[in-house]
Amino acid sequence: MFEISFYGRTNLCAVIFKCHWFDPTVTRKTPHLGLVEIRQESAYLGEDVYIVASQATQVYYLSYACQTNDDLKGWYIVHKISPHGRLPIPNDENNNFNPNTYEGEFF
Repeated sequence: MFEISFYGRTNLCAVIFKCHWFDPTVTRKTPHLGLVEIRQESAYLGEDVYIVASQATQVYYLSYACQTNDDLKGWYIVHKISPHGRLPIPNDENNNFNPNTYEGEFF
């Protein structure tokens, strides 16, 4: 993490993170469940490894409990989590079901 300060009429400060990115070509997605899976040994070798703090999203990598299954071994589920003490902001994707028929997905 780097903090850059700009001094002038108005003092400005930017926080920049250096990130370890996973290779986006080595992922699995399950759209109907909303899951994204990564392999932690895959690494993105590009040079663009910095982001501004406002672009960051906190995630947790959850390994599968069954590591004896070759289809699950080495794969991790990417789970977005809310910052401590804050609830996620609702969006239209949270309401993609019909309450009269209960068709669609809801959690």
